[in-house]
Formats: sequence, C-alpha cells, structure tokens
Amino acid sequence: MINLFLMEFYKLKRSWMFICAITGTFVSPVMSTLVYYTWAKEGADRKFLFSDVFARNHMFSILLINILLFSLIATYVINREYMENTIASILTIPVSRFSYLTGKLMIVLFSMFFLTGLSYLFVLLIGFIFQAEGLTTEILTTALVYYFKGALLMTPCIITGVLAACISKNYIVPIVFSIIAVIGNIFLSYHDTYSYFYPWLIPTLLSAVEWNRNPDLVNYSVMISVGFTLITTLATYLYFCLTDIE
Repeated sequence: MINLFLMEFYKLKRSWMFICAITGTFVSPVMSTLVYYTWAKEGADRKFLFSDVFARNHMFSILLINILLFSLIATYVINREYMENTIASILTIPVSRFSYLTGKLMIVLFSMFFLTGLSYLFVLLIGFIFQAEGLTTEILTTALVYYFKGALLMTPCIITGVLAACISKNYIVPIVFSIIAVIGNIFLSYHDTYSYFYPWLIPTLLSAVEWNRNPDLVNYSVMISVGFTLITTLATYLYFCLTDIE
C-alpha cells in the first residue's frame, strides 16, 4: 500500500496539474484578504485582524475554491490512466483493485491536506505583508484546527467526484459536477435550514462557528455527513472493483 501511495505521489508531484492547484490555492488568500483589507480601511473604527483574515479565507476557500481544486486533483489522479490508455496494463500487475483504488484515494486525501496547509501558510504570510493585528498562539492554533477540520469534512464530497470520474472516465463530468455543487453552496449558504442538509455545505457549517446559525440541526448534518461518506465510498469501491475495464 505504501508503494502504491509513493507511486501516485511521484506521478502527481511531476504534473502540471498539481502546480496549477498550488497556484489556485494562492488565489483565495489574496482575494479574501484584499476584500477584507479594503473593508477594514474604509472605516476608522475597524481593525484589520489576523483572526478575521484566517476566518474569511477559510470560508471563501471551503465554500468555493476548495471544492473545485480538490475535485480537479481527484479527477486527474483517477483519470490519468484512463486518458493514457494504461489502466488495463496497470491492473495486470499483482495488485488488487481495492489496493489500487485505496492508493489513489490516499494521495487525494494527502493533496487535500497539503493544499489546506499551504493555504494556511499563505494567509499567514499575506497577513504579515498587509500588517494585520492581533496575532497570538491561540489564533494560530484555532485557525489551523478549523482549516484541517474543514478539509477532513470535505472528504465525502470529493469521493463523490472520484465516483463521477470512475464512471465517466473523463475530466468534463466531474468538473461540471463540482461547479454545480459550488452553485448550490452559493444559493443555500445563507438559508438557516436547507444549508444543514446539503452535503457540500456541511463542512462550512461544522468547521466555522460563526456560520452555525441553527445548532438544533447540527446532529442532522453530522448524520448526513457520515451516511454520505459511507454510501459514496462503498459505491466507488463497488463500481471500480466490479466493473470491467474497457
């Protein structure tokens, strides 16, 4: 399993797709910080705080950018062998389909956490550049926790993209699917009830305290997230392991 993970890691780190994903990770901190900086400087009584810089970037990333970036990485990892017509020859080696798919999912999860950590560091750097105030160890630790918590909660959403990639065997369907998910986030993000039942919005609600406007529905969100994870993971493994490779 470790060898499969390392194989996928070496293939991914040499790809332009991963470089594009790193570049995209830099977009969210820059845009969210600039918007907040402009807003803070427009009023004499407003302060430009590190805590708000971290929170605003986290919300912008998890609502919009991360779904697209993580889905792009997942689609590339899954579809590379299909697009290069090497999937059939790879599966002739003495490695089970279960192990092969698990290795790919491991590198997708690794990429998600790596890009999340990179975004966290970018925000910290940009905060220093724009001279944000109020940086403390508690703020650094708290922000790091909810950044990675948000990435972990996005796992079922990205596995759905993996399933779409396995079924479609191309880039278009998963990317369109992730765009539709982002549009759903935009329309439902301020709804006090429906947002708790939309899987792609649940990571934001459970990782950002200020968005938890209806605590009575949190338990439903947790159950939906767990159930969605189990269903999508099972469906992905069943489809990949039982479907013939053309």
